[in-house]
Amino acid sequence: MKRHQVYFTNAFRSLSSLVSQKEENRFTPLFSHSIGVQNWLELWETRVLGQDLTPQEIETAMNKVNPAFIPRNHRIEEAIVLATSKNDFSQFETLMQVLAKPYNYRNQFEEYANPPTADQRVTKTYCGT
Repeated sequence: MKRHQVYFTNAFRSLSSLVSQKEENRFTPLFSHSIGVQNWLELWETRVLGQDLTPQEIETAMNKVNPAFIPRNHRIEEAIVLATSKNDFSQFETLMQVLAKPYNYRNQFEEYANPPTADQRVTKTYCGT
């Protein structure tokens, strides 16, 4: 994951989509190429699916410890800038709604699960954030 610069939170959360296979594979597309990833996935699936749990139980357990949404710096920064420059707290309110239930994936908040693009990266944070 580090070599491919994949965000760990998204990678671990997306692994659960492979267990039940109800959803499309969201894990492999996170990597720039799948060389090595497929071998690792085969070992991982053998280990995980070899447990005395149903795929649904495994997926549920994984999603209980791997959040779909985390407080990403670029989203926090957007909310701060809007609130302080325009007295607009809408981004803050949305962020609070998203983060109130971080383990519950909700399609309408999909963009809040995404890491920052190159132009959204926050390189300086402060103690209060």
